[in-house]
Amino acid sequence: MTRINAREDKLNAGNRSVVNKFESELARDVGSLCNMVAASLSQQNEQLQCIEKFCHTFININDQYFIDCQASSTRFEALKNVVRLHKASANGSLEDTSVLASSNACCVEELLAKEATEGHAIFDDLYGSLSTQEGEIALFARERRKLLCMHGFRVSVLSSLDKVVGVDFVHIVALGGMDKEMTVYVKTIDPKHLVEIGLEGFYGPSTPNK
Repeated sequence: MTRINAREDKLNAGNRSVVNKFESELARDVGSLCNMVAASLSQQNEQLQCIEKFCHTFININDQYFIDCQASSTRFEALKNVVRLHKASANGSLEDTSVLASSNACCVEELLAKEATEGHAIFDDLYGSLSTQEGEIALFARERRKLLCMHGFRVSVLSSLDKVVGVDFVHIVALGGMDKEMTVYVKTIDPKHLVEIGLEGFYGPSTPNK
């Protein structure tokens, strides 16, 4: 009996030693596992925080992009309205310019036609005036030519009278002698002297010298 009890005690001590060893190893393994789990949880928490920050950043960027898109859409609509208004204004201005250009073209054509008519009238008047002046100048030239011929004839007559009568008629005329006085004087000249120079009857019948 005592031997059996001792053997049981030995077995119990061995079992207790095994159990204690197992418990110790289990506690160590559980501690290691807890540490690993804690480290893993800590790492996961850090990763989750990073992911959360990234998600918040992405959401903020997405929100800002959405706001920018809305603003861009608003600006684009405003730009479209401005373009539409500008196009309508440009079309209206183009139509007004076209109408004004057509009106100006008609006015210019009328003005040119009027100016051409007035120019032709002025040219005709000028041509008529020049023709009239040309006729007057030709008449004046003929009269001057006639006067020069008469003057030359008178000078030659007076020179001939100089030689026949002995009076310097050319000098008298140069001093302002008039045809009337010369006519009266010639009438006192002997007709035979006038016959000698071919002037009988030039100043009318002469009175013979007494």
